[in-house]
Amino acid sequence: MKYRQGFVSNSSSSSYLIAYDISAILTDSREIAAYIDNNLRKPIMFKSDLNEGWDLFELDMHQKNFLLKHRKRFEKFSNGTVRYTDYTVSADENGKYPEMDIPFVQALTKVYKFYPYPYEWEKPEVDMSDVYNPEMTFEETMQAREEDANPELKEKLKAQNHWSIVKLNRQTEARKQRKEEFLKKIRQELIEQGANPDTLKVELIEVDNLSCDPDGSMDYEFVPRYFGLDDELWFKEEIGDPDLDEVDDEET
Repeated sequence: MKYRQGFVSNSSSSSYLIAYDISAILTDSREIAAYIDNNLRKPIMFKSDLNEGWDLFELDMHQKNFLLKHRKRFEKFSNGTVRYTDYTVSADENGKYPEMDIPFVQALTKVYKFYPYPYEWEKPEVDMSDVYNPEMTFEETMQAREEDANPELKEKLKAQNHWSIVKLNRQTEARKQRKEEFLKKIRQELIEQGANPDTLKVELIEVDNLSCDPDGSMDYEFVPRYFGLDDELWFKEEIGDPDLDEVDDEET
């Protein structure tokens, strides 16, 4: 079970603490393409919303070359905004999370560092000595759930459920506090190393398992996701196909 954008998911994901300069973010697809064209050897990362996490990856040279070859298509398809639901904050009184328009893709051109996410924080140890937790066998628990169960067993089950809720709430608060402390620590370290505090952003990123990370298995997602083209084109260009037809850049 992994925490992804504020909720629990059974899907596979990776999490990172990432630090970058917000003044060096490009969101216009034409500016992104021009930057890659003029800075081919400089690192650049794409960040875009995948609903259950982020597509966050550093473009390798094959992806850069593909983008420049199909530049007009990228500029058309990857421009504009998408609707984003922010699950990282609390829901309102109606249980709704805030929504906003965000760029379809954000190109991070100045990333300071990745920090591995400490997964042991997901279930931190918390003090529960002040909350009663009665011991119950499996048979007693099942009996306590029956409508005509012994009142004493019902009370034990009620106390046990209360203990579980209190523990979950304390773990949530402890996890939040540890993350905030770690983010502050990383931020201070980078400022001491010369990062501009006014443009420095340090955040926890939940990376979706369908991320286009070149080290993963979803490289081909890059083509349909940022060009709106069939991923077969990616494989043909990757292995080299002399009969490959050029994509019509005027295609919508």
